[in-house]
Amino acid sequence: MPLPTITRGIGFRDDYLNVTGWTADSGVTAASDGDILSLSGTTASNGFSRSILSLSLFTAIYPNILVRTTGSQIDLRLSGSGSETRTVTIPTTSGYATTLITPNIADLSYSSIKWLNQPVSGRTSIDFILFFKELLTLPTAIQPLQEQDVSIMPVIPIVGRQGGVVQYLGSMSPRYIIAGGLVNTTSGQSGWTNTYTADQWWQLLKGVWIEQNTVQADGNPTWQWFSSDNINAKVLLNYAPQQVPGRLAYHDYALSLTEFNILGLSTANLPGISY
Repeated sequence: MPLPTITRGIGFRDDYLNVTGWTADSGVTAASDGDILSLSGTTASNGFSRSILSLSLFTAIYPNILVRTTGSQIDLRLSGSGSETRTVTIPTTSGYATTLITPNIADLSYSSIKWLNQPVSGRTSIDFILFFKELLTLPTAIQPLQEQDVSIMPVIPIVGRQGGVVQYLGSMSPRYIIAGGLVNTTSGQSGWTNTYTADQWWQLLKGVWIEQNTVQADGNPTWQWFSSDNINAKVLLNYAPQQVPGRLAYHDYALSLTEFNILGLSTANLPGISY
């Protein structure tokens, strides 16, 4: 399996808890269930847009955009504070998929974003749009990536009975554990996409941990997007680096990632399978 990735340096996100700040052109229908945007009726000109110029999202600082969608093909139009625009086509998917966009707009502020140009009768569900600094490929993973799904099942003792009564109260959010080494990495080698020293990796992951303390405009903490072969999730994290005295350019680390979901889990959303 390739090394997992995680975003860092969130400049702006819309998690589509609602449609506040967005404008629907004539014929466009947009609604949120509190987590997912359902969009239909866009054309080559009429769409669903919002201004982001006031956020000062300079393209040189936030060169990456991640969107997660399912359903019909749709275009995303990105406009700069000058006259420059880029239109990116998000392909049709039968299940949720992320698309990483590097629009290569000149060093300007993004001024607006607009969804448009669906097929006739098309419908697209959009989970989020995320502007961020960098996608980090973790340096190494020396232990299996573990998922922990924990149900809350207290046992109530009954006087005089052998065996208690189990109460099912729901479950905790899924948690993922990954551990490895922080080493010097060079982009393009060994599957790495970032060039950092082991010491810089120590501080980068600490920065990701600190960043989640920033509350976004929707009132929620700054989650990151974590991705591996089988796990794709919004996560908050705990971080535990270790340094062995006398050992240079190699540190141990462990990440405990807790999945951040707006709505409850459902078997209908299991990726890659119809349950």
